[in-house]
Amino acid sequence: MTGKEVITRAVHFQKVPRTPVAFIDGGAWLVYQKGISYGELFAMEDWGAELICEYYDRFQTDIVWPAPACYNLAIRALGGDTQGRCPEVLEPLIKSINDVERFDRVKISERLLEDTGIQAMLCQTEEIVKIFGKERCIAINYIGPFTLAS
Repeated sequence: MTGKEVITRAVHFQKVPRTPVAFIDGGAWLVYQKGISYGELFAMEDWGAELICEYYDRFQTDIVWPAPACYNLAIRALGGDTQGRCPEVLEPLIKSINDVERFDRVKISERLLEDTGIQAMLCQTEEIVKIFGKERCIAINYIGPFTLAS
């Protein structure tokens, strides 16, 4: 039974032959272990997909997270700045309620399309789906309005 089948059965409360395994996110750990930055990961020919797959194979997970721990890159689409091996947000985007008014959907969309890191995440995800899509669940990172505030 593939990892995808195990996960699918488990979420439907059906009997499974083993406990499903998920190593959630962990991208920062990966880049630090390899001594590289996200920029270097994304600069690889396959946008780092093989390295991500190697990492999830090592732990024999049933779920694979493409572009792990890269949600801070989305801050750039809002006009924020990130820096470092594992992109860190350098300063708060919203310091008062009035700051929300400066966000422009069109500009945000344009920045998403232009950002090389975000585009690399999408390409990496496509590559990981090609490698693992039939045998493992492919998950995505998600954030809520207060998760980045912490």
